[in-house]
Amino acid sequence: MKNMATGFALLALAICAGTAAARNFHCAGGIQYVIQGTKEKDKGNLEDAHRIFGKGVAQLRECTTEDPNDSEAWSYLGWALAEVDSAAEAGAAFDEAEKRLVGNTKALTIATQNRKSYWVNYYNEGLSKYKSADSIMAVKEILNSTDPKAADAKAKLAQSEISFRKAVALSPKELPAYNNLAIVLALQGKFLEANEIVETGLKLDPQNKDLLDRKANMVRNAVAEKLKAGDYEGALALMDQILATNRTDGADWPIGFMQNAAVYALQGHGPAALDELALRSTARQDQRMRCSRNVNSLIEASDRHQEIEAAFFEVP
Repeated sequence: MKNMATGFALLALAICAGTAAARNFHCAGGIQYVIQGTKEKDKGNLEDAHRIFGKGVAQLRECTTEDPNDSEAWSYLGWALAEVDSAAEAGAAFDEAEKRLVGNTKALTIATQNRKSYWVNYYNEGLSKYKSADSIMAVKEILNSTDPKAADAKAKLAQSEISFRKAVALSPKELPAYNNLAIVLALQGKFLEANEIVETGLKLDPQNKDLLDRKANMVRNAVAEKLKAGDYEGALALMDQILATNRTDGADWPIGFMQNAAVYALQGHGPAALDELALRSTARQDQRMRCSRNVNSLIEASDRHQEIEAAFFEVP
């Protein structure tokens, strides 16, 4: 789990009377509402600030419909939407602002820094909820725990998920939130969703080390947890789903968790699991793969090495 991100102060463009007068009525009014809401927030009048930001959202939505070429208005709309906790809409408005403000260095900097500020808030909130869950009980134990405290810990993880989802929605280009969201999802048993989040992040940066490491470890851990609980069918179903949605012939990340599952099954968790794994693997011709690392030590650790070889190696 990545540490807290550094905060950014919110910035505003100076709005003079002459500029406001030349603007669309809704644009000028919406911007003034955002500025007024910010002043109330700074004074600690949070309820009043929220109400005023809501008015700003309404005005700026009208503004961007009637005069979509008012580039700065899109930036203020993103700002107002973020203040009323509409992360996805705020992200879309900031996208539009950043696209339209190319060439206006000052206004573009303000838009990007304001967006970053709200992203940091969501990210740190998600991290704080994760740490709260871990303070109740070790997060790795939450999913299968029967401890009465687990319910409170699970609630904190769910809150952490919400915050990280908002961070991703607000600024999809900020990859650390994908990694942490995947962790929180996996800790709740949402392994396929976690895998989808990692894949989405890797589409933005295919070489991102944190996400590549998360991809390799996450599924292996998920399968191990199911085997530990005796849920062999669940483990097999999970592997089939992952392999079906990740055509990675020649890549060695699926090999690791398949080997892990086989060895785990051999270590007192039922020979039937290995038999079924072998059947599934050899039946899927396009997924028969060579292992690339630590193979010999894994095989030699088992007295059923021939079965592992038949199941997980391509036999000439």
